[in-house]
Amino acid sequence: MNAYACNPYHGSEEGVGWNWVRMISAFAAPWVLVASHHRQDIEDFQVNNPRVVRNVTFVYVPHKPWHYRPTPGWKWIEGSVFKPVMNMAYALWLRDAFKVARGLHREQGFDLAHQLTYVGFRFPGHLWKLDIPFIWGPIGGLENTPWRFLPVLGWRGAMYYAGRNLINSLQKLTLRSARKAFNKANVLIAATSGIQKEIASVSSTS
Repeated sequence: MNAYACNPYHGSEEGVGWNWVRMISAFAAPWVLVASHHRQDIEDFQVNNPRVVRNVTFVYVPHKPWHYRPTPGWKWIEGSVFKPVMNMAYALWLRDAFKVARGLHREQGFDLAHQLTYVGFRFPGHLWKLDIPFIWGPIGGLENTPWRFLPVLGWRGAMYYAGRNLINSLQKLTLRSARKAFNKANVLIAATSGIQKEIASVSSTS
């Protein structure tokens, strides 16, 4: 499993990652690739709650200076016009995580691969390239904000979500890695029923 965001003490994406891993560990024994800055929290939790995730092997991808991590500086970049830099940094982490996964697969011979977090459709990771069944999800981010809602968001909000809609629509048509992952996946898990429809639409045009 690839779960960059996975932390027992956090909500949002980190909580999504952790709770999926926790539930899966009840009936399987996953190896989970995680960002190294979550290591201390996960190990502390395991010491204090040894029965919660007994069947999980956490693998912490070594952090490099160019990898994304949610520090104040990176958070500022994420909320600015320089967000593509953050996206590139996260993509580099995914690339390095795949190198680790590929080596582990040669040694362990995994039964399947699962891309978990982050849930955005723009980043399917690379586990789909392994020669085993591939699961992707939950998947989010595919839905656009209804255009009729923009006037009530103020001019800043309207500009942001209008731009997001345009970029979203373009990337759904042009992101080759996402389209390949959609087609390679044996199972796709949508975050919402609306995204389920979007996935069906994107997959049908691939």
